[in-house]
Amino acid sequence: MSNNKREITYHNKDVLSKILAENFKEKSLKVYGIDVPKIKQILPTNLPQIQVNEMRIDNLFLLYDRHIYGGCRESA
Repeated sequence: MSNNKREITYHNKDVLSKILAENFKEKSLKVYGIDVPKIKQILPTNLPQIQVNEMRIDNLFLLYDRHIYGGCRESA
């Protein structure tokens, strides 16, 4: 960081997504047209015990009905 410039991490969208996901706790996704129970807990997306394409999973939510919902980006 020279000349008082701040560098933004390459993963800035992932960082922002994780921060914003915390705001969904105890809320419903129905406003976005997703008809699932309210979110009970935000889960980590680094899951070494299963094979997934992590580039597409933005957030994992534990719902009050004990199901897990994975919020994913649309593929381009």
